Amino acid sequence: MSAHDTNIVLTQTTGRITVTLRAVFMGPDLCVLITGGEAPHLGAISCTSPEHPVETVRFVSHKEYHVTEMFAEHLRAVFGGNVAVLCGIHVDNITKEEIDETLALCRGLLSSLCARLKEETR
Repeated sequence: MSAHDTNIVLTQTTGRITVTLRAVFMGPDLCVLITGGEAPHLGAISCTSPEHPVETVRFVSHKEYHVTEMFAEHLRAVFGGNVAVLCGIHVDNITKEEIDETLALCRGLLSSLCARLKEETR
């Protein structure tokens, strides 16, 4: 089975924060949805392709573009098709340490996704 025949779902948790990644293949392209916390929502969208730099839409007062741009930049380098990354993570009364932990979870999910992409497209 190739990566294009299946979707990928990954979850990581630390403390009171859980982040879930869903990667959906659309033919040769990839849509990545990252959600978490108490109120998943749409905070930012980044899109890219091998031929085009990352473009981002940031919704007012949302900071998820840090996550979407990190994913899009990395996936642009390792994935052969168009990529869209959507993210919304909300944790009530989040602390600075929890923000750092959330970003670490996202980096771990990105690493796991890239490993799966390499494994499934062999």
